[in-house]
Amino acid sequence: MIAQFKDGIKFDNETAYILIGIAGAGDQQVRILSTIAYLVDNEEEIQLLIRSTEKSRFLSFLSKVDVSLKGDKGD
Repeated sequence: MIAQFKDGIKFDNETAYILIGIAGAGDQQVRILSTIAYLVDNEEEIQLLIRSTEKSRFLSFLSKVDVSLKGDKGD
C-alpha cells in the first residue's frame, strides 16, 4: 500500500508526503523494508513520487520492490 499526501502530514518534527505500508511472511518483511530503504535513499526518485500525479510512477516504484523479492519463499 502506498499513499501520497500533497500537503504532507506531520510526524513529530518531520513532514511525510509518502506513506508505504508493507506485509510479508517470515524474512520477507526485512527484505521489503531493506529494498524500500535503498529506493527511498534516492532523493530524486522521492521528489518525483512526491510531485507525481501518475499512478504508473507509483506502480513502477512498487514493482522494483516486487522484483527484489522474486524467488523468496518467506523463509
